[in-house]
Amino acid sequence: MADISEIGLLKMDEAELLQLDPESRITGETYAVEKIVGIKIGETGEKLYKVRWKGFSESEDTWEPIENLTDACD
Repeated sequence: MADISEIGLLKMDEAELLQLDPESRITGETYAVEKIVGIKIGETGEKLYKVRWKGFSESEDTWEPIENLTDACD
């Protein structure tokens, strides 16, 4: 199982991208992850990971389900 601190990339959906500050948006749909800063159980019982995006501020962290993870380290 991968150490969650080593997860490299995460896919953001369009709604999350639109929530980001316009000056912070990156084109494309795959973004580099700086680190995972939290884990919680969502309303539907799924595990969510709070992602700190590389090059983005703490205020732009997002909660993501594991199925959004792509190209993660093994």
